[in-house]
Amino acid sequence: MGKISKRGFTMIEVLAAFAMLTLAILMLTTMFGTIGRIIAEASQVQTQGNLLASSASDNLQTSSADVICTITTANVSLQVGGNAIINPTGTSILYTSSLRNSVHLVVFTP
Repeated sequence: MGKISKRGFTMIEVLAAFAMLTLAILMLTTMFGTIGRIIAEASQVQTQGNLLASSASDNLQTSSADVICTITTANVSLQVGGNAIINPTGTSILYTSSLRNSVHLVVFTP
């Protein structure tokens, strides 16, 4: 009977290493896909926020294809310095993105 070589890896060691490498690649791929979606969504929210801020700075009070404008007269209670309560009456303009319903900007003018 000949000698058995003890050099190299066994088949089980190779399969275990391949399985671990596959899991690591799968986790990294999933992670980069998630990061890409988060970056894309953040970019869309930033673009819509800039559009709303532009509408507010131009004092637009009408709805457009991109911005839904809701004007209400409001009584607002504000607590200043933890003590005094101010109740100003004014106009509240709610700008909402028509493309992303979760992006809002409220402008209150007394």
